[in-house]
Amino acid sequence: FLMKHKGLSYPEAIKWLGDKYGIAIEENRPRVNRAEEAMYNLNAWASSHFENNLTLDSGTKGKEYFIGRGFTEEAIKTFHLGYALADKSQLTIAAVREGFSRNTLQKTGLAYKGTNTNLVYDRFVDRVIFPWMNASGKVVAFGGRKLDAGTKGIEQKYINSCESPIFSKSNELYGIYQAKHAITIANHAYIVEGYTDVISLHQAGVENVVACSGCALSANHAKLLKRFCKNVTLMFDGDEAGLKA
Repeated sequence: FLMKHKGLSYPEAIKWLGDKYGIAIEENRPRVNRAEEAMYNLNAWASSHFENNLTLDSGTKGKEYFIGRGFTEEAIKTFHLGYALADKSQLTIAAVREGFSRNTLQKTGLAYKGTNTNLVYDRFVDRVIFPWMNASGKVVAFGGRKLDAGTKGIEQKYINSCESPIFSKSNELYGIYQAKHAITIANHAYIVEGYTDVISLHQAGVENVVACSGCALSANHAKLLKRFCKNVTLMFDGDEAGLKA
Protein backbone atom coordinates (compact mmCIF):
# COMPACT_ATOMS: atom_id res chain seq x y z
CA PHE A 1 0.00 0.00 0.00
CA LEU A 2 2.75 2.45 0.93
CA MET A 3 4.69 1.64 -2.23
CA LYS A 4 1.66 2.52 -4.35
CA HIS A 5 0.31 5.39 -2.25
CA LYS A 6 3.60 7.22 -1.66
CA GLY A 7 5.55 5.95 -4.66
CA LEU A 8 8.20 4.31 -2.47
CA SER A 9 10.50 1.43 -3.29
CA TYR A 10 10.21 -1.68 -1.11
CA PRO A 11 13.22 -0.77 1.12
CA GLU A 12 11.94 2.82 1.43
CA ALA A 13 8.51 1.58 2.53
CA ILE A 14 10.05 -0.72 5.16
CA LYS A 15 12.20 2.14 6.50
CA TRP A 16 9.15 4.48 6.56
CA LEU A 17 7.22 1.99 8.70
CA GLY A 18 10.19 1.40 10.99
CA ASP A 19 10.67 5.14 11.56
CA LYS A 20 6.95 5.71 12.19
CA TYR A 21 6.50 2.91 14.73
CA GLY A 22 9.94 2.96 16.34
CA ILE A 23 11.02 -0.44 15.02
CA ALA A 24 14.74 -0.87 14.41
CA ILE A 25 15.40 -2.23 10.92
CA GLU A 26 18.52 -4.34 10.49
CA GLU A 27 19.85 -3.76 7.01
CA ASN A 28 21.86 -6.56 5.44
CA ARG A 29 23.77 -4.45 2.97
CA PRO A 30 27.23 -2.88 2.59
CA ARG A 31 28.17 0.05 4.76
CA VAL A 32 27.07 3.49 3.64
CA ASN A 33 29.49 5.06 1.20
CA ARG A 34 31.02 7.77 3.39
CA ALA A 35 32.09 9.91 0.44
CA GLU A 36 28.56 9.93 -0.97
CA GLU A 37 27.08 10.61 2.45
CA ALA A 38 29.39 13.63 2.77
CA MET A 39 28.19 14.88 -0.62
CA TYR A 40 24.53 14.58 0.37
CA ASN A 41 25.23 16.40 3.64
CA LEU A 42 27.07 19.18 1.83
CA ASN A 43 24.28 19.61 -0.73
CA ALA A 44 21.66 19.78 2.03
CA TRP A 45 23.69 22.47 3.78
CA ALA A 46 24.31 24.37 0.52
CA SER A 47 20.60 24.33 -0.34
CA SER A 48 19.76 25.96 3.00
CA HIS A 49 22.63 28.40 2.49
CA PHE A 50 21.29 29.49 -0.90
CA GLU A 51 17.77 29.82 0.54
CA ASN A 52 19.00 31.98 3.40
CA ASN A 53 20.78 34.27 0.93
CA LEU A 54 17.37 35.46 -0.30
CA THR A 55 16.77 37.06 3.10
CA LEU A 56 19.99 39.13 2.93
CA ASP A 57 20.25 42.63 1.49
CA SER A 58 22.85 41.27 -0.94
CA GLY A 59 20.35 38.60 -2.04
CA THR A 60 17.45 40.95 -2.72
CA LYS A 61 17.88 40.83 -6.50
CA GLY A 62 17.55 37.05 -6.40
CA LYS A 63 14.21 37.35 -4.59
CA GLU A 64 13.13 40.08 -7.00
CA TYR A 65 13.88 37.80 -9.95
CA PHE A 66 11.60 35.04 -8.64
CA ILE A 67 8.81 37.48 -7.79
CA GLY A 68 9.23 39.04 -11.25
CA ARG A 69 8.70 35.62 -12.81
CA GLY A 70 5.40 35.42 -10.97
CA PHE A 71 6.50 32.86 -8.37
CA THR A 72 4.63 33.01 -5.07
CA GLU A 73 6.29 32.87 -1.66
CA GLU A 74 4.77 29.40 -1.23
CA ALA A 75 6.29 28.16 -4.50
CA ILE A 76 9.70 29.60 -3.59
CA LYS A 77 9.54 27.71 -0.30
CA THR A 78 8.17 24.46 -1.79
CA PHE A 79 11.00 24.22 -4.31
CA HIS A 80 13.65 25.60 -1.90
CA LEU A 81 14.74 28.25 -4.39
CA GLY A 82 17.80 30.30 -3.51
CA TYR A 83 20.48 32.69 -4.65
CA ALA A 84 24.27 32.44 -5.00
CA LEU A 85 25.92 35.71 -3.98
CA ALA A 86 28.21 37.64 -6.32
CA ASP A 87 31.36 36.86 -4.27
CA LYS A 88 33.13 34.09 -6.20
CA SER A 89 34.38 32.32 -3.04
CA GLN A 90 31.57 33.04 -0.56
CA LEU A 91 30.04 29.55 -0.51
CA THR A 92 33.40 27.76 -0.43
CA ILE A 93 34.65 29.81 2.53
CA ALA A 94 31.39 29.29 4.44
CA ALA A 95 31.34 25.54 3.70
CA VAL A 96 34.95 25.01 4.85
CA ARG A 97 34.13 26.97 8.00
CA GLU A 98 31.27 24.51 8.59
CA GLY A 99 33.70 21.58 8.36
CA PHE A 100 33.18 20.45 4.74
CA SER A 101 36.25 19.65 2.67
CA ARG A 102 37.31 21.36 -0.54
CA ASN A 103 37.52 17.90 -2.11
CA THR A 104 33.82 17.26 -1.41
CA LEU A 105 32.97 20.73 -2.73
CA GLN A 106 34.67 19.86 -6.01
CA LYS A 107 33.11 16.38 -6.24
CA THR A 108 29.58 17.78 -5.91
CA GLY A 109 30.32 20.46 -8.50
CA LEU A 110 29.69 23.30 -6.07
CA ALA A 111 33.28 24.45 -6.55
CA TYR A 112 36.18 24.05 -8.96
CA LYS A 113 39.94 24.50 -8.83
CA GLY A 114 41.27 27.50 -10.72
CA THR A 115 43.66 27.09 -13.65
CA ASN A 116 47.32 26.97 -12.59
CA THR A 117 46.37 27.54 -8.96
CA ASN A 118 45.37 25.60 -5.88
CA LEU A 119 42.59 28.06 -5.07
CA VAL A 120 39.01 26.77 -5.17
CA TYR A 121 36.17 28.93 -6.47
CA ASP A 122 32.37 28.71 -6.38
CA ARG A 123 30.70 27.30 -9.49
CA PHE A 124 27.52 29.31 -8.89
CA VAL A 125 28.09 33.05 -8.63
CA ASP A 126 25.42 35.76 -8.85
CA ARG A 127 22.78 33.24 -9.98
CA VAL A 128 19.36 32.20 -8.78
CA ILE A 129 19.45 28.59 -7.65
CA PHE A 130 17.14 25.64 -8.35
CA PRO A 131 18.00 22.61 -6.17
CA TRP A 132 17.46 19.14 -7.68
CA MET A 133 15.91 16.70 -5.19
CA ASN A 134 15.66 13.00 -5.92
CA ALA A 135 12.50 10.99 -5.26
CA SER A 136 13.58 10.46 -1.64
CA GLY A 137 14.00 14.18 -1.03
CA LYS A 138 17.80 14.32 -0.98
CA VAL A 139 19.45 17.25 -2.78
CA VAL A 140 21.60 15.73 -5.51
CA ALA A 141 22.49 18.78 -7.62
CA PHE A 142 21.77 22.42 -8.42
CA GLY A 143 20.85 24.50 -11.43
CA GLY A 144 21.82 28.16 -11.58
CA ARG A 145 20.49 30.91 -13.83
CA LYS A 146 22.20 34.21 -14.54
CA LEU A 147 19.89 37.11 -13.72
CA ASP A 148 18.27 38.93 -16.64
CA ALA A 149 20.64 41.88 -16.37
CA GLY A 150 23.58 39.53 -16.82
CA THR A 151 22.34 37.41 -19.73
CA LYS A 152 22.74 39.84 -22.63
CA GLY A 153 25.13 38.30 -25.13
CA ILE A 154 25.60 35.19 -22.97
CA GLU A 155 24.66 31.85 -24.53
CA GLN A 156 24.78 29.82 -21.32
CA LYS A 157 22.12 31.34 -19.10
CA TYR A 158 21.85 28.13 -17.08
CA ILE A 159 24.58 25.95 -15.61
CA ASN A 160 24.07 22.70 -13.71
CA SER A 161 26.12 20.72 -11.23
CA CYS A 162 28.56 18.39 -12.95
CA GLU A 163 27.97 14.64 -13.10
CA SER A 164 28.96 13.05 -9.80
CA PRO A 165 28.61 9.81 -7.83
CA ILE A 166 25.22 11.06 -6.58
CA PHE A 167 23.97 12.85 -9.71
CA SER A 168 23.44 11.90 -13.32
CA LYS A 169 21.19 14.13 -15.40
CA SER A 170 19.89 11.11 -17.32
CA ASN A 171 18.70 9.50 -14.07
CA GLU A 172 16.98 12.44 -12.35
CA LEU A 173 13.87 14.48 -13.05
CA TYR A 174 13.57 17.98 -11.64
CA GLY A 175 10.57 18.33 -9.34
CA ILE A 176 9.98 14.59 -8.83
CA TYR A 177 10.00 14.90 -5.04
CA GLN A 178 7.38 17.67 -5.05
CA ALA A 179 5.30 15.94 -7.74
CA LYS A 180 5.40 12.23 -6.88
CA HIS A 181 2.29 12.19 -4.70
CA ALA A 182 0.20 14.06 -7.28
CA ILE A 183 1.57 11.82 -10.05
CA THR A 184 0.61 8.70 -8.09
CA ILE A 185 -2.93 9.97 -7.41
CA ALA A 186 -3.48 11.01 -11.05
CA ASN A 187 -1.60 7.99 -12.51
CA HIS A 188 -0.30 10.55 -14.96
CA ALA A 189 2.74 12.83 -15.32
CA TYR A 190 3.47 15.85 -17.47
CA ILE A 191 7.09 16.25 -18.61
CA VAL A 192 8.33 19.73 -19.49
CA GLU A 193 11.79 21.07 -20.32
CA GLY A 194 12.71 23.58 -17.63
CA TYR A 195 12.68 24.49 -13.97
CA THR A 196 10.41 27.51 -14.37
CA ASP A 197 7.90 25.46 -16.39
CA VAL A 198 7.58 23.03 -13.47
CA ILE A 199 7.15 25.75 -10.86
CA SER A 200 4.68 27.80 -12.91
CA LEU A 201 2.47 24.78 -13.56
CA HIS A 202 2.73 23.57 -9.96
CA GLN A 203 1.55 26.85 -8.49
CA ALA A 204 -1.26 26.98 -11.07
CA GLY A 205 -2.58 23.70 -9.67
CA VAL A 206 -0.95 21.20 -12.05
CA GLU A 207 1.28 19.50 -9.50
CA ASN A 208 1.95 16.23 -11.38
CA VAL A 209 4.71 17.80 -13.47
CA VAL A 210 8.46 17.22 -13.76
CA ALA A 211 11.27 18.40 -16.04
CA CYS A 212 14.16 16.61 -17.70
CA SER A 213 16.07 19.93 -17.97
CA GLY A 214 16.11 20.09 -21.74
CA CYS A 215 14.43 17.65 -24.08
CA ALA A 216 16.73 14.64 -23.59
CA LEU A 217 14.30 12.09 -22.15
CA SER A 218 16.13 8.89 -21.21
CA ALA A 219 15.13 5.28 -20.56
CA ASN A 220 16.09 5.83 -16.91
CA HIS A 221 13.67 8.75 -16.71
CA ALA A 222 10.94 6.44 -17.97
CA LYS A 223 11.86 3.77 -15.40
CA LEU A 224 11.73 6.36 -12.62
CA LEU A 225 8.28 7.58 -13.64
CA LYS A 226 7.01 4.00 -13.99
CA ARG A 227 7.29 3.72 -10.20
CA PHE A 228 4.52 6.31 -9.90
CA CYS A 229 2.31 6.15 -13.00
CA LYS A 230 1.63 4.52 -16.36
CA ASN A 231 0.62 7.60 -18.34
CA VAL A 232 2.85 10.44 -19.50
CA THR A 233 2.30 13.57 -21.58
CA LEU A 234 5.30 15.33 -23.12
CA MET A 235 5.04 19.13 -23.13
CA PHE A 236 8.34 20.25 -24.61
CA ASP A 237 8.92 23.74 -26.01
CA GLY A 238 7.49 24.59 -29.42
CA ASP A 239 10.89 25.24 -31.00
CA GLU A 240 12.66 22.94 -33.47
CA ALA A 241 14.52 20.99 -30.75
CA GLY A 242 11.37 20.49 -28.68
CA LEU A 243 9.27 19.39 -31.63
CA LYS A 244 11.96 16.96 -32.79
CA ALA A 245 12.24 15.44 -29.31
